[in-house]
Amino acid sequence: MWKKLALVIGILLVATAGFLYYLKSTLETKVIDFARQQGITLAAENIESDFLSQKLRLNNINYKIGNIELENINAEFSGIRIETTPNPKVSAVENKIIFRFNNRSYKISLAKIALTQQSKSHYQIETEQTQINQSTRFDLNGELTKKNFIFQIKEKNNGELKITQNNQTTQISGQNIPTNLIQAILSAPTMIDGISNFKADIERRQNHYLGRINIQTKDGVMNNLNLLEIVAQRLPINYQKDELAQKNINTKFDLMDSEFTFTDKKINVQKSRIITKDLVGSGEGEMDLDSMQCNFIINLQTKDPKYAKITLPLRFYGDCRSPQYKIEITKDFRDGLKKMLKERLK
Repeated sequence: MWKKLALVIGILLVATAGFLYYLKSTLETKVIDFARQQGITLAAENIESDFLSQKLRLNNINYKIGNIELENINAEFSGIRIETTPNPKVSAVENKIIFRFNNRSYKISLAKIALTQQSKSHYQIETEQTQINQSTRFDLNGELTKKNFIFQIKEKNNGELKITQNNQTTQISGQNIPTNLIQAILSAPTMIDGISNFKADIERRQNHYLGRINIQTKDGVMNNLNLLEIVAQRLPINYQKDELAQKNINTKFDLMDSEFTFTDKKINVQKSRIITKDLVGSGEGEMDLDSMQCNFIINLQTKDPKYAKITLPLRFYGDCRSPQYKIEITKDFRDGLKKMLKERLK
């Protein structure tokens, strides 16, 4: 009897071990197959899987999207589940992905991720509570093919992100994208909050990238700068006194649009425009991404017709997260002030 029981237990153990090995092999095969479809060179030594703890680790992987290469990717997925019908699907919870791009480090955390194969080279991806570096969390729905990625950001504004590849450049466009997500991808501090539309072209040059971006943000906030308060200290413009009484350190704006380039070291703003309830401004400047130091010039004009001929040139400098400022006394500023005084004295 005991021999038979031992034999049955032995058979069950072998069958269980064989089944776990089959699941492990199936998972690794699916991961390698998906990687191959996306142009990723992935070998068994890059994968660690443990079905008892339902964990999968990917180590030291490089991934090329068009001319963009993500380097030293290390990822960990927990709570792995595999479904085979109606379409092959792999899902996981409590996930994190770390990688380098453009000589900078990135961390993506995801509460949940699911990858479903629709056809040989067509995949659907769904994520929940996704965060890139310090961005706000968002849910995502995406379609992945060999050359194009389309993502729906499931947030209150329902954003859409498209990535299109060719041999020379990678084009990225976004509609209704959280502005702090764009800043997180650029490794820039959160200077602006809002929802943005943008278009970007990214070109690889030797071991770094050059990007060109046009971005427009509506109904947003410029953090840690109150432009109205600064201007009101210099000009007796008409404004709602209760606005200043609130001691708000930020600037609400109706519209901000900018054109800039970026490398791994610097963001260079060629031109930027801001429109608020009381002010109109235009400017240019640069941001050092290593030191987080900014140097911007913005020329502000009030919407009050009495002072419309005066342009107040402000230079913002120092820490981008809380910059200092000073007035640049230029010839145009002096001439505008003289004209205003002459008209007031008539």
